[in-house]
Amino acid sequence: MHDIPTVDFDRFATVPDECFDTRAAAAYIGCSAGHLKKLRLEGGGPNYHRLFRRRGIVYRRHDIDEWRSSRRFGSTTEYPETLS
Repeated sequence: MHDIPTVDFDRFATVPDECFDTRAAAAYIGCSAGHLKKLRLEGGGPNYHRLFRRRGIVYRRHDIDEWRSSRRFGSTTEYPETLS
């Protein structure tokens, strides 16, 4: 009888990154949804995905956390001129 190799599917499974709509992302960041929309329009906010034509904006927790980390400063002299 042949031994059938087993596959450990758990090691291939990935946990999907938590996603937020605009309101939930704004609450997570600590700003208003309007401010987050403004950042999306003008640039300078966290990366997002547009999944659908209307109301399809999704923010991944990883992207928000990465954006927040990029805005960590030790003094006001460290602010880039483009900080919004």
